Amino acid sequence: MTIRRQLSLFAPESQRNGIDAVRVLLDPVQHALIPAHVTLCREDELAAIDAGALAERLAAAPSITLRFAAPERFDGHGILMPCVEGEPGFHALRQHVLGHDDIRRASPHLTLAHPRNPVAPGNDPANAASLQNGITLRFDRVKLIEQVDGGVWQTLTTFDLAKPLTLQIRVDDLNGPEIQSLLAEHLRSMHSISPPGSVHALDLDGLRDPHVTVWSAWEGNVLLGCGALKQLGATHGEIKSMRTTQARRRSGVGRAMLMHIIDEATRRGYRRLSLETGSQPEFEPAHRLYRDTGFVDCAPFADYRPDPNSVFMTLDLTVADIARPAARH
Repeated sequence: MTIRRQLSLFAPESQRNGIDAVRVLLDPVQHALIPAHVTLCREDELAAIDAGALAERLAAAPSITLRFAAPERFDGHGILMPCVEGEPGFHALRQHVLGHDDIRRASPHLTLAHPRNPVAPGNDPANAASLQNGITLRFDRVKLIEQVDGGVWQTLTTFDLAKPLTLQIRVDDLNGPEIQSLLAEHLRSMHSISPPGSVHALDLDGLRDPHVTVWSAWEGNVLLGCGALKQLGATHGEIKSMRTTQARRRSGVGRAMLMHIIDEATRRGYRRLSLETGSQPEFEPAHRLYRDTGFVDCAPFADYRPDPNSVFMTLDLTVADIARPAARH
């Protein structure tokens, strides 16, 4: 049995019928196997990504818009519509999903007739006249699809891409009831997961230390999350109190806050940024976020001691190639 899997951007339903009316004439074989789509990631690229990481990255990824030009021939009897606008967003989405910048840079396109399929009687660009003005498609979903033994592609999972955030990140004086409630929830959660001697989250007094800066993330008047940066020395900082509200988990808030803190640490001239987090399974999403951004495991730093309930990580800001998501705010 031969199984293939890939991530695909399917044309929106409101526009798919018009495209597929052309595809069924040009290439009935391909039309019968899969609706009009753009391939985002192929099976060899997905092999090293586990399901949890894939879901988390896609939940934090923004929707994209691509403009395709008039159909043209390629590879003999193949016919495609090349992307002429939006390609940087497509590659940024691929980088975000794959978790690194070193990706193949093949241009996105809409395939109307596949060059590997038999030549159909209607395989003539003249039959694509309805698409001569090109088409603009907005993709709000990504589908993980599977093909078994060359059969019809089936959808395994549909991921909704995040709507753009109007996110505002600002220094917080910790006097507001919203931030105090979120930090109290953070402390309760940490104590419910880790043994008492292994909880290193700061309370309000600890966060009011002059060496600590706290930021909160807002969408309008709604608090979405928070994060803090503690100065350990002239060139070394520590990330503290990273928390997203329950309602906005996996929407990109934590990643946006992390990027903000990294940018601030760089602006201050720090050479290294470190953090301590838990080792329990509940902290795995945090581990993925930090590793996706370039953090690596390290020995205990500052006043920390070895602890099986703790994971220590660090980012060398002098050489870091930070995996940034596509712009969302």
